[in-house]
Amino acid sequence: MVAGRHATEDIAVTAHDTGSCASLLADAEGPVVAQVGSATVPALLAAARDRGRSLWLVPRDETSATLDALVARTQAATVIGEKAPEHRITGRALVAGRYLYAQSDHSAPVPRQETDEPGVGLVTSGSTGEPRGVWRSWSALLLEARTVAAELRVGEHGSSVICAAPLSHAYGLVLGLLAAEVTEARPVLLEQTMTGTRMLQLAERYRAGVLVAVPAQYARMRRRSATVVAPELLAVCVSAGSTLTPQVRDSFAVSFGRAITNHYGTTASGSIAVSPGAATQGCIGSPYRGVDIARDDDGQLLVRTPWSADPARAEPTGDIGSWDGQSWHVSGRTTDQININGRKTTRARIEAVIATSPQVTDVAVEVLVSSAQVPLIVAFVAAGNDEAVSGAAEVCRAQLPPFARPKRFVRVASIPRSERGKLLRHRLPPLPDSLQGAAPS
Repeated sequence: MVAGRHATEDIAVTAHDTGSCASLLADAEGPVVAQVGSATVPALLAAARDRGRSLWLVPRDETSATLDALVARTQAATVIGEKAPEHRITGRALVAGRYLYAQSDHSAPVPRQETDEPGVGLVTSGSTGEPRGVWRSWSALLLEARTVAAELRVGEHGSSVICAAPLSHAYGLVLGLLAAEVTEARPVLLEQTMTGTRMLQLAERYRAGVLVAVPAQYARMRRRSATVVAPELLAVCVSAGSTLTPQVRDSFAVSFGRAITNHYGTTASGSIAVSPGAATQGCIGSPYRGVDIARDDDGQLLVRTPWSADPARAEPTGDIGSWDGQSWHVSGRTTDQININGRKTTRARIEAVIATSPQVTDVAVEVLVSSAQVPLIVAFVAAGNDEAVSGAAEVCRAQLPPFARPKRFVRVASIPRSERGKLLRHRLPPLPDSLQGAAPS
């Protein structure tokens, strides 16, 4: 593992805690559950792998109920995170303990480990929105990392990989850490809230040829004038986790002369497809080597990957997609469909249209039901002024049929998202007074 070679710019426990993490795992057997920052993950991975123990990674923004349920289901012997205040490492925020958990009413289903080989467990909301556990063996993760690294030519660009995506997420773990390991590049782990200016400074310091980030982080990396970037720096810029809007993509290209490659995958199936930076929104591109993509009768994408928990099983992605002869495209989620008087569309389709409007940096569509049981589409638009919102409404009138156009536009400073880039729908701002009587559908 890369625990001894990685650089960390996180505020959590740094690389010198590798020995401390190893000592935590030395006196017990069984699975380890950790809810920690990215800076601590390499040391824990190395320690767990050396001792043949399985490690479950829980995102820092997951609830205590999910953490409790995961520990109960896995019968974890060691828990590392701020929720277990029995053992502290050198006065740092990292704490660990071995203690009993009460069974939670909100249990996160944990798959049975089908092999004796240790590995990594990840928590995902999947296609249902409810947390569940996904198990991946070490050999499967490393096969995936080698395949993705070869496709993106990770080892050919620079000496470091900058990773701003969280390592508790499959995307950050595979592309930001393991792909660096298999190509002998140096991973540089960043705090997810780091400013764009600081990210650029570190890319130059560590001669980073690859950047692994989420759209919100790319949105922070912009400059007032075009910047000349050395050819070997940021030669590959990868995005995943949420929709990359055309404005963010184009602004980044103008500022740095780099196209953002879109990576598509799921926690259960791993890396699935990749599309070039010039691809249109919704395009997920072509499958990685060894990956098969098909559609069921309802248009949902089904995938088989060599590195999934069950390579022979076609895993449903929850995404509605189509093939145009050259690339795969995603148009929405199976749980995303909107039915208004028999006419159907998706939140993703509406959001994609609004995102093409100039000055719109992010968007989220909510569907409400009025007291008269009439569906109402409301668009929350991240924009700097009301003119930008008016422009978004005009774009909708030009590109969407009347039934699919939002009835209300709400301007916000930003769209609430998790550290993995997922929409936090429950944190959207209060509705306008005229919609206070409506409820989410």
